[in-house]
Amino acid sequence: MSPAWFFSTMSQAMATIIGFIISLLAVLQQLRYDRKKRRIDEFKTNFIQFNQKYSNSTGEVMQLLKDFFHGSIPTEVPKPDRIDGNFIENILEENPSEYPITNGVWLHIYNINSKLNSIESSENIDQGEMPPEHKILEIKQSLEHISGSISKGNTTITDEMELCSDSEELSIKNDIFSESDTRHMDLETWFDRYFVGDSDQGQYGHDILSIVNYFEEMEKDFEELFTSYKAATSTSEEKLSKSMKYIILITFTGVFVPILSLLTFPDSFISFSDSLILKYQIMLTVVLFIMICWLLTKVTSYLPLDY
Repeated sequence: MSPAWFFSTMSQAMATIIGFIISLLAVLQQLRYDRKKRRIDEFKTNFIQFNQKYSNSTGEVMQLLKDFFHGSIPTEVPKPDRIDGNFIENILEENPSEYPITNGVWLHIYNINSKLNSIESSENIDQGEMPPEHKILEIKQSLEHISGSISKGNTTITDEMELCSDSEELSIKNDIFSESDTRHMDLETWFDRYFVGDSDQGQYGHDILSIVNYFEEMEKDFEELFTSYKAATSTSEEKLSKSMKYIILITFTGVFVPILSLLTFPDSFISFSDSLILKYQIMLTVVLFIMICWLLTKVTSYLPLDY
């Protein structure tokens, strides 16, 4: 076999293979782009629904708690753009409250409300811009804190409401909020519109169980929102960038090295022994075969199977 023919054929074959792989990557990239756009659209829809469902009603719950404790909570209302989990902890430490559990719950509700309003006003979700992860995680952490403080912890807001109302034992089904003014009627409307459950489970904003049901519903909806957020932000271009770097390396090894061999000593192969030339050809072929197999493995892993 003529060395000139071998290197000429190899460079042409490798150019064809590389062209095919680049075309395949372009198709896969378009599939990934379509998937990412679809996931962003799903998150956008979920966020709009979640925000419409809870942005106003959280304010109702905050006012409900504030009125029940005769304005003794919160001890401090931070600016919306400053509040986060750490800031809340500092407030609770630096401003002791007679009702620290409920004070913390109020502040975490305020944090959720602030984050929802911040995302709605500053992130252009319609243009595909995703909210920063720390805002989403802040909502998640505040919900977890609220859940542990209203129904699951050793000390809950029920215990503090017993102190405030001078009641020896306060049932979570006691109609303790019904004497509040009509500003809280919107919360009853919320339950009529959104809450699906046994009518005996809560009195639509008039008792502690209603608040428990409200935040359990919010946690359930947020899980769906959080899942769609993680899906929309999970698509990475790392594999594509690595594949393109490897394509450049294979192009140099499989196309330019053979061409360089032809240009450097097209008539000088006779000065080398046949065994040396054969070893060189075999080595180059094996190296390129391994590189192409590795590249194809990376390319197929780039395929969005969960499209």
